[in-house]
Formats: sequence, C-alpha cells, structure tokens
Amino acid sequence: MATAAEGTFYLADTNNKRILKIEVDYVPVGSLFASVGSLNELAVVDIHTGLTTPLVSNLNGPHGLEFVPHTDDDDDDQNDNK
Repeated sequence: MATAAEGTFYLADTNNKRILKIEVDYVPVGSLFASVGSLNELAVVDIHTGLTTPLVSNLNGPHGLEFVPHTDDDDDDQNDNK
C-alpha cells in the first residue's frame, strides 16, 4: 500500500535475478499494489472492484514488494548535491 504520494517501489524479479527500483512521482495515498506471479507483473489493485491494472509487466517470477515513501529529507539531500 502506498503510504505517501511519492516514493520508490522495490520489487524482486526473482527468475531474472534482479531487484527493480521503480520511482513514482504521484500515487494516491492508500493505493494498493501487488506483485502478481501468475501474471508476471506489478499491478495496481482497484480496492473497490478487485480488478488489477498492470504497472510493470514482462517480469519473470515477481515476488516481494516494498514501498519506501520519499520524505522532505530526501528533497534536501538532492538539493545539496546540485
């Protein structure tokens, strides 16, 4: 579940032996996301209907998903590096 409007998803693409870093600029707080192994995708789940919409596809064994919200400190760190 997205706990902030901006952040980063980390997703294990197991059979491709990689971790994907997916940065998002805007997601509604409370949005539900799922790694769907049977469809090989990261999907947005409509909390009212249960229907899924692919966000990232062509994965190979997605498993495990974490959302890390961006904070004001992240913005300060980026501005310091400019």
